[in-house]
Amino acid sequence: MNNLIELDLSINKLSNLDDDVFSDLKSLIHLNLSSNQLSVINNRIFNSMENLIDLDLSSNFIKEIESLSFSNLIFLENLYLNSNPIKHIENITFYGLDSIKNIYISSNVYINFSNVDNTKNSLNMKISREVLNLRFYESRNVLYDEKNLKYTQNECMNTIL
Repeated sequence: MNNLIELDLSINKLSNLDDDVFSDLKSLIHLNLSSNQLSVINNRIFNSMENLIDLDLSSNFIKEIESLSFSNLIFLENLYLNSNPIKHIENITFYGLDSIKNIYISSNVYINFSNVDNTKNSLNMKISREVLNLRFYESRNVLYDEKNLKYTQNECMNTIL
């Protein structure tokens, strides 16, 4: 299993992941955990997955993503968080994602970005169509606060796209 580069665990009714479940999968590049029943992403699950490029957590029940959950994923390019009931994204949730190209968050009920900081030490990226894929955003409310500006879904779509 040390040489495994792709793992698809989608549609398995997984509700919880042990902290060390992926510890021996250091060569993994693509991990699909979509369409399960995960509700919390803790900051220890992906610690040993430095080579991961694609992480699909879409269509789960994720409400909470702990700060620094993705901090060791320095080569991650695509993060799929769409179709989850994420309510809040912490300031340093995306810290360490130096190679990120896309974060997909469409079809979330409510996401508040009010504490997300665009400094080098936190988000390390600009909120834009290229990074934060809102193209098919179906959220009821999107809030992004940069210098006290708040956008509703329509305003967000018009401003970001």
